[in-house]
Amino acid sequence: MLVTTPMEAALNIVIDPSTPSILTDDMLIASLKKRGPLTIEALASESGMSWAQMFSAVDRLSRAGTVSLRRIGSAYQVAYYQTAQS
Repeated sequence: MLVTTPMEAALNIVIDPSTPSILTDDMLIASLKKRGPLTIEALASESGMSWAQMFSAVDRLSRAGTVSLRRIGSAYQVAYYQTAQS
């Protein structure tokens, strides 16, 4: 089911929450493995993706237990969980 908010409709953007972006997730994980913990803003800037795309990927990956979030001041830092299989 596609979800379209009034803002997305105005911007001609449609988000399909049932279809995670593997490319975005892989880019996020690669950045965290390479550079260590980063803010969502830094991840978005490094990847060239929007803050919303990066936030969505962080949300998916944090729910799956792949990354963790830690509040630092007014920002959130994202860290990759290193597992024995990685």
